[in-house]
Amino acid sequence: MGIIQSVFCGTTNATTSIDKHVETECIVYFVEAFIHAFFIVLMSIVLVLLGYATNLRYYQATTITLYPRHSLKWMINIAIFIVLLCGVGEGVLTDLTRNTTTHPHLYVPQSLALVSAVMSLVYYHHMEYWDRPQLSWLLLVYWITSTVIELLILNRLIQHTGFDVNILRLDIIILRTLGYLGCLVLELNLLRKQVFQCCSVRNRHINDHKKKKKQLRYTYNSTNIMSRVTFWSVNWVYILGYKKPIEIIDLGCLPENFECKYQHKRFQKAYKESNTSGRISLWRTYVKAYGRSVFISTVYKLISDTFGFIPPLAVGGVVAYSSRLYYNDDISEEYSTYYVTVSEYFSNGFVLLGVIFITTILKSMTLQYGGNISVMEGVHIRTALQSAIYDKALRLTSSTLSSETMSIGQITNHMSVDCIALQWFIMMQFFILTIPYQVIVILLLLYMELGIAALIGSSVFLIVTPLQYKISDNMSRLQRKVLAISDERLKKSNEMLQGIKLLKLCGWEALFFATIETVRAREIKQMMLVGVHIIITTFSSNATPIFVTLISFVVYSTLSPTPLTPEITFASLALFNQLVVPLLQLPNMLGYFVNGIASTKRLKIFFSSDEIDLSGMYYGRPDTHIGYRDIEPEQDEKVTGASFSWEGESETPTLHNITTEIPKGGLTMIIGLVGSGKSSLISAILGEMTILCGKVEFNRKTNSVSYVPQKPWLQNATLRNNILFGSSFDYARYQRVLQACSLLLDIEILPGGDMTEIGEKGINLSGGQKQRVSLSRALYSKTDILILDDPLSALDVHVGSHLMEDGIIDFLIQQEKRTVVLVTHQLQYLKYASKVIVVDKGTIAIQGNLTAIQQHDPTLYSEWEGVMKMLSESEVESDIEKNTGDERDYLKKQVSQKHNMSKTDKICGEKLIEKEERETGSMSVTVFLAYANAIKYPIVCLILALFATQGTLLILTNFWLSDWSEAGVNADNQTEKEQDEILSYYLTGYSSLTMSYVMATLLATSCHIIFSLFAAKRLHIALLRNIVNAPMRFFDTTPTGRILNRLSADTQVIDQKIWLTMNSFMNSFLQVVSALVVNSIVTPIFIAFVTPVLIVYIFLQRYYITTSREIQRLDSITRSPVFAHYSESLGGLSTIRAYRKESAFKRRLLRTVDFNNVAQLYLHTGNRWLGIRLEFLAAVIILISGLSGLVSSVATGLEPSLVGLSLTYAISISGYMTWIIRNAVDIEMQMNAVERVKHYTNIEVEQYNGICNPPKDWPDRGDINIENISVRYATGLEPVLQDISIHFRAGNKIGICGRTGSGKSSLTLALFRIIDTFKGRILIDGVDISHVPLLRLRRQISIIPQDPVLFSGTIRFNMDPEEKRSDEEIWNALSAAQLKDIVLKLAGQLDSHVSDGGENFSVGQRQLFCLARSFLRNAKIVIMDEATASIDIKTDTIISHVISSSFQDTTVLTIAHRMSTILDSNYVLVLSDGKVVEYDTPQNLLQRDDSAFSCLIRESGL
Repeated sequence: MGIIQSVFCGTTNATTSIDKHVETECIVYFVEAFIHAFFIVLMSIVLVLLGYATNLRYYQATTITLYPRHSLKWMINIAIFIVLLCGVGEGVLTDLTRNTTTHPHLYVPQSLALVSAVMSLVYYHHMEYWDRPQLSWLLLVYWITSTVIELLILNRLIQHTGFDVNILRLDIIILRTLGYLGCLVLELNLLRKQVFQCCSVRNRHINDHKKKKKQLRYTYNSTNIMSRVTFWSVNWVYILGYKKPIEIIDLGCLPENFECKYQHKRFQKAYKESNTSGRISLWRTYVKAYGRSVFISTVYKLISDTFGFIPPLAVGGVVAYSSRLYYNDDISEEYSTYYVTVSEYFSNGFVLLGVIFITTILKSMTLQYGGNISVMEGVHIRTALQSAIYDKALRLTSSTLSSETMSIGQITNHMSVDCIALQWFIMMQFFILTIPYQVIVILLLLYMELGIAALIGSSVFLIVTPLQYKISDNMSRLQRKVLAISDERLKKSNEMLQGIKLLKLCGWEALFFATIETVRAREIKQMMLVGVHIIITTFSSNATPIFVTLISFVVYSTLSPTPLTPEITFASLALFNQLVVPLLQLPNMLGYFVNGIASTKRLKIFFSSDEIDLSGMYYGRPDTHIGYRDIEPEQDEKVTGASFSWEGESETPTLHNITTEIPKGGLTMIIGLVGSGKSSLISAILGEMTILCGKVEFNRKTNSVSYVPQKPWLQNATLRNNILFGSSFDYARYQRVLQACSLLLDIEILPGGDMTEIGEKGINLSGGQKQRVSLSRALYSKTDILILDDPLSALDVHVGSHLMEDGIIDFLIQQEKRTVVLVTHQLQYLKYASKVIVVDKGTIAIQGNLTAIQQHDPTLYSEWEGVMKMLSESEVESDIEKNTGDERDYLKKQVSQKHNMSKTDKICGEKLIEKEERETGSMSVTVFLAYANAIKYPIVCLILALFATQGTLLILTNFWLSDWSEAGVNADNQTEKEQDEILSYYLTGYSSLTMSYVMATLLATSCHIIFSLFAAKRLHIALLRNIVNAPMRFFDTTPTGRILNRLSADTQVIDQKIWLTMNSFMNSFLQVVSALVVNSIVTPIFIAFVTPVLIVYIFLQRYYITTSREIQRLDSITRSPVFAHYSESLGGLSTIRAYRKESAFKRRLLRTVDFNNVAQLYLHTGNRWLGIRLEFLAAVIILISGLSGLVSSVATGLEPSLVGLSLTYAISISGYMTWIIRNAVDIEMQMNAVERVKHYTNIEVEQYNGICNPPKDWPDRGDINIENISVRYATGLEPVLQDISIHFRAGNKIGICGRTGSGKSSLTLALFRIIDTFKGRILIDGVDISHVPLLRLRRQISIIPQDPVLFSGTIRFNMDPEEKRSDEEIWNALSAAQLKDIVLKLAGQLDSHVSDGGENFSVGQRQLFCLARSFLRNAKIVIMDEATASIDIKTDTIISHVISSSFQDTTVLTIAHRMSTILDSNYVLVLSDGKVVEYDTPQNLLQRDDSAFSCLIRESGL
């Protein structure tokens, strides 16, 4: 006992009551220390034995089994840890203040208890990790023993001191006892559930989950609470990312509750439950789906804010403690109790520094944990909305998509801009909700410090708050305008990209570029107004706390009898600094709030749009329906008394009084003039139109449909996958379909065979090949009904003949007994029809088989018979596989060349779409310089100088305030006059510095925002100009979605995010630098201690940025396929719906979104990972600053005001340090948008400048002389034309023919310099076209393209976009194209609206508009590329006569599938294998039986 008394209890003679108490109580403390030491050793031995001496040593896992009340147990243990830490401090302080010799029993037991508490958590963690609940018996004994010993100590203490809650030791023991009891109860509950399994089931979900998802590497939700709070589970990402660039495959897959499928169901469930009344309310949906999580995250934020109020209050105590030390006010006193009291303990400066340190860490932990909940919900709502928008888009009516209020670009904007806006709204909502709480509490605390002066100063808020509300309201209105204009710009950009080939052929690039830039100028103007509002908001947010501080200190100094001391000054200043944070956040938060509201309104309109009824049971008005019935077995579909309209609310039907039946297993042909309603009837059958009256019925047993649209729609996939379209692969059937569609030889020619990747919209295939692939898809499918909308018009006549006989008649009807509905102008095939439907003026004029029609209308039948006789009289069976002459030799040669290709070449040739560019490593300085150059270098220097001035003025202002407060310490020794002089001196200086700081802030922010918007404008101009001027090969190899991503998401980042982030970075950087400078000036020793922390800080920054940069790039790259899938799906909506492939396309969307969300998940979790670590370092800096100040105050007599100043600055940087790195990372990540835009501003562009400018009237004759040219689509590719030499004399009509892929279209593209002529030259009227300015050349040649393109706008705009022609000239052109009557019937006539792509006109009408446009251009050279392919023969005959007269003195090059259209040509050019086979008059070629032209004529039946 003597040893215990002398060593553990301290030397005592037990002469006083206190000494006797110490002597009697020391044994109890010794027993406590022994028990904790024993359990520390025992738990360590158990863990070591299990971990190294059993099979558990082989156990490795990244997840743990979370036992019941896991989080609660950790929280109680953390609370015990903090209480024990406080107990150790209490013991040390009691020993220092109460004893002359040390008494270890006052702090050693608490220290051992602290270690044992940590050890119990380690032990518990391994229980869960190994899933060994039996180990909890030891913890049960530990908690019982600890509780008992604490109760004994509590009893002894109460006996000695009484129940006095002012004694800190008593409070600590009570709290420890309660904590141990709580752990004891939880341990008993764990044994009940996990060991005895009483009234519960063992929790094994983690192991089950691991079995389901082997690639799951995101284990955040399957780790203990401390790992979740510190985000320890994502350490591996940054370790791996620091070693090598992260790839998407490294990140694994998503947890099930993060998958798009799960989130879609969650959102849809909430949507249905929230909109039962029929009125759409997205806000109710948000609350129902995400309200609980948002509430929880807000609670954590409120707790975090509450912790944040403690450090500013503690500053006053630290300064007061320093003042007592500095002015020797710490006079020894006779203590009334042996133990330290609560007030004595928390008035100690060193204890308060510990409190600041701990509360800063707790604040960070709760903020980051709650923030992560909010951020994840933000990702979830974006995911859910993207899938919901896609789901809705698949159900939109065709009329909605072709209306002025809706377009593919706008839907893409909903998917990108609106979803991201709502993601940030959810992510940042807890800031919006808690800012009022922060402001109110800080104002109350300021009132406690400064009294009425704080309220008077805070009255500034009464002025500023309504102002900010008004600004917010204006910003909301302006933001809606910005979004609307952005929609318009994206719509026009998308339209430009869809029709880029025509724009280049017509030389209209500059015209459309100017149109988009006009819209962009309006967008920038509105954004500038938004920027002005942000400047005002930022200025008021920065200036308000400064003015509040100034007014409060002035009023306090004037009215208060108590002078302004360092204790009051820096406690208040710390609170004012706290006030700055929510007010600075307010503009950004309001911005997110405003954007969220605006986007929700836009989405509400979108979700309210008309949609088709996919169930097919009720469609259109309530008294009409479309559905499945038991109709006659010989019928597949029946339409009875039906009228249809494209507009859902229209009373004027597009089709009226439709009654017909589609016979089962036969060929039904639909014919009629251009614009008569043939395609509309097809759409009506498919359910794409609104049925106004009547009914449409399908056979219940045979109702599956395949659809071939007039304009073929292909996916960006392999040719085989385009044909299979999700069906299983059947080799024999596949080969039969390829044979029927004449694709076998085309596949042999393709570089990768049927595994060749088809470019977006089939860009690397000819028109005929695209149509045959589309037909193959329909034939391969095993549907009951095939609906073919004029597919033969795009095919060569012999190919069309083969397809009809071998594909439709033999394969579909005779072999498979399938029903075929065919729209066509090819009357020679009427003999195969079991039923013919003649459509005229929106109704069925006549229907039946040929015999019935002959009896009903002999005149009509006589006209048909004449045409059929002309086309079919000499028609013979044509076997494509037995073609003779040059064509067969050509194909054999191609096949031979293919077999001789090297394996490497073949593989390289399979991929058309290039992988999206991805930089690795640190963001290049050139990217930052490119952005600086966009702003302009002198302006950048000015902005940096203004920010530096702002920081300098802030430091000077606070040093001035420090001197002012120190001057108030000796106020009692000064006369009133001296006090007034001092007040006037300091007040004048402080006011001047404050106003200077505010003005510098205003100037810096204004310059930065305004000039950044100018930079955004310049970057967009450079981006758009380069895209417009890029060669066609760029568009062939780049998906439209990828380009749209640059023009939408990346442009939005540059427009609205980069400058906000940079502004935040500069403010944060200035605050941190100011804090470091102030602390270094006040206590130079601070530099030595803070340097290692800064080294860790820099290392952590580099460690984090290295990985996050790559994850951000992965996010950007994986976002593009989402855009591309949206664009591709919306382009083929009618095809997808006809095949009923909506589910397959939804699944594909889910996969692409999930792929993107993997990167999103780690990106946002990484921000939390960084935040918790940086704020810990900030807490360490605060501790170093405070300790340096207090030690210097004791050792060197540092003034208390400087201690307060340095500590106040240190506290203020706790958040700013995090924001520096986070903003730095965000800047680098957002600069990725600049990097991607910059990449497109550096792509190769066409050479628009010429060597010489020909005469103004060039070409005046239209003479074309081609001299030995060889042409290829791009450098490195094989030539498509080889050694072509030919002369087209002025005014001649040239017919160009040949098989698909022979080079017909390539020859015409060479005339426009669309493709690369790398050898030889082309002369037009004696001028080498390679020397002529490109736009001049293209504007002098007119083309009527194979795929007719119309742009959104008016008919006038589509006819004459350059506005050079009079109305009379336009009407004459329309009349010549047989369109005048159609346009006259429209309400707006020439000003009538044309929807996107001209979807409100039929394909035939669109071709006629293109023909009229060509008439209007009055060029000397006209190229007609299958110009009349979709026009009925009657109209074609009229147009042919018009062309003969209108283009009498014009050189006309005609590419046609109908051989009859080129029989009247002056000369015929036959191409094969990219070479000239024949060139002579039709008469001369027909006289030779062995000529290729004669062969083609015989095959066509002419």
